[in-house]
Amino acid sequence: MYIVVLTNHKGGIGKTTLSDFIARGLALRGWRVLAIDGDPQGHLSLRLAGKKAPALHDLLIREANWNDLTVELKPERYALPGESLRKVTGELHVLPGDHETISIPLLTDRPETLAIRLEEMQDKIDVVVIDTSPTASQLHSFFYTAAHSILYPTELAFSSMDGLAQSIIARDAASRVRQSRWQLPAIHVAGIIPMKFRRGVNEQEENLKALKAQFGERVWSPISLRTLWTEAESRMLAPWSLDPYSDVVAEAFGLIDRVEQDMKRVESETYVQA
Repeated sequence: MYIVVLTNHKGGIGKTTLSDFIARGLALRGWRVLAIDGDPQGHLSLRLAGKKAPALHDLLIREANWNDLTVELKPERYALPGESLRKVTGELHVLPGDHETISIPLLTDRPETLAIRLEEMQDKIDVVVIDTSPTASQLHSFFYTAAHSILYPTELAFSSMDGLAQSIIARDAASRVRQSRWQLPAIHVAGIIPMKFRRGVNEQEENLKALKAQFGERVWSPISLRTLWTEAESRMLAPWSLDPYSDVVAEAFGLIDRVEQDMKRVESETYVQA
């Protein structure tokens, strides 16, 4: 099982959008995906499951059964238009969240609980995608303890870049706790993804250049600002469900390729350790 967390301590940058289409894209590619809404706002729950629910809270606090908590999306919610649904071999399950999510760290001081519960799904799920709140809190420690990798979506603007810097500081602190308390490896930074990119705008181009100078190959190709993203969001669909031949979809699938590469990296390292 591969577990990736998406985080940035700045709201409104497209983190939930990214979580949404990574989950759908991997399911389209044939993976069995679990999307976890770790943001008390519950927007990923709305976009995928159609409603908010205290499922993450009940999983960790009430020790509820997985079968009573997850919602499975129908393949037409992530399949390509015109594709025979019988050819869709992937699965997409959602563990919703709501306002009760914020109380989890108040009710338990065991951040390893999520990792332990996810082990129960080893034979049923290939990939776990976790969306998080922009507000830093003890709740993030549950996600960091479980994660193999982190993705940092960011806009190429001052406040978002500051949020990115604060997120990386939090990741470094979480990695030290993982290593000292549970002897787990450091959390890998899989990628930094520039969102809402406006090509040709001087500030955007300069900030992208500066980001690459600092982080090198960890900066992935930008996701451009396009109306197709908001149209897909309002219909609770993947962008390729509306226009499979758009530049937006080409960028999205390029990002899915990079996620799959990181999955292979984790698999190979796990194999070597075993």
